[in-house]
Amino acid sequence: MAASAEKGSKMSTSLPAEPLRKLRLVADRSKRISSVRFPVEFVREQVTGERPPLARLVRAGEVRLKLHLTLALMATRQPYELREPPAAYWFASMLGLSNHETSGARRVGDALAWLEREHFIERTPRPGKTSKIKLLHHGSTSAAGGRYLQAPLDLWKQGWLLALPARAIGLYLVLKEATGGRADHDAMLSGTRKAQYYLSDETWARGAKDLEDAGLLHVEETFARASSKDEYEPKRRRLRYTLLDSVIASPPGTPADSSGGTGN
Repeated sequence: MAASAEKGSKMSTSLPAEPLRKLRLVADRSKRISSVRFPVEFVREQVTGERPPLARLVRAGEVRLKLHLTLALMATRQPYELREPPAAYWFASMLGLSNHETSGARRVGDALAWLEREHFIERTPRPGKTSKIKLLHHGSTSAAGGRYLQAPLDLWKQGWLLALPARAIGLYLVLKEATGGRADHDAMLSGTRKAQYYLSDETWARGAKDLEDAGLLHVEETFARASSKDEYEPKRRRLRYTLLDSVIASPPGTPADSSGGTGN
């Protein structure tokens, strides 16, 4: 199913210079060292029976997902507010939207309105200025605050946020949670575990193909028992997902190191 890690990226991407400059600017101004930390419940359902925020964003589309993730990058401290956020046209340019001063800005305005309606953000109007934005699903979970997943800063700084579609970004973050803490960066997920992320089978399949083509993921078909303690139990077909995290440290389309390592 998957190309080997040694074959590297199939993605041929020339990123637009101005959106990439703006993404790097917001990443640098955030003063974050290596990652944006989201709580596990942002990605995975935690006994509430409700669709987790990430799955809602993936369904909502490209602009809403990428804008929210970037707002979470920018809001670094309690109360996780952007007191003087950029205008909609600036965000539209950052996301590489066409006609960023007109229709692109309207798309960002629509996305902000949706994020507010769906309780991802709160906005406080400021006369003659852009509204203050407060993040209700922030990306600054502390190490003492329970389990979290780390979205690498290179997702923004190397332009992957521009290059990948929403389904691929969503699945990448899901797999960061699923493989969290594992030295080999891999995971085999049961149907029950996959259901907790609320991504459709089509999103899993297409997102995985996108990530494989980008050189960020290796998918291997394997057969294993659910429990290693019962040798009578039949083996079932499973997919092993391995994130190739060293690749994200370079821009999309960069040939992979011939060693094919997974990085850290």
